Amino acid sequence: MRTLTCPRCGRRPLREFDFGGTQPRAWPDADPPLPPDAWAALVYLRDASPELQQEWWWHGDGCGLWLHVTRDPQDGRVVDVLAAGDTP
Repeated sequence: MRTLTCPRCGRRPLREFDFGGTQPRAWPDADPPLPPDAWAALVYLRDASPELQQEWWWHGDGCGLWLHVTRDPQDGRVVDVLAAGDTP
């Protein structure tokens, strides 16, 4: 069973968490507005870099805490988990 360790609740099944996206995420200024194809690329296309990723996860079926997760995308290994307010 795949798990993630919540700083409040401890080790929990991954199904209790919702992926919130990678971070940091740069959004362009709204003026001038982006054309639809540029918005689609910004929202749906991701860099497939082998470097460690910083991700948002939400413990939605648990304590409701937002987490900053550092994960290795090559093997899915979680390197670090911090509560959103505890980031360095």
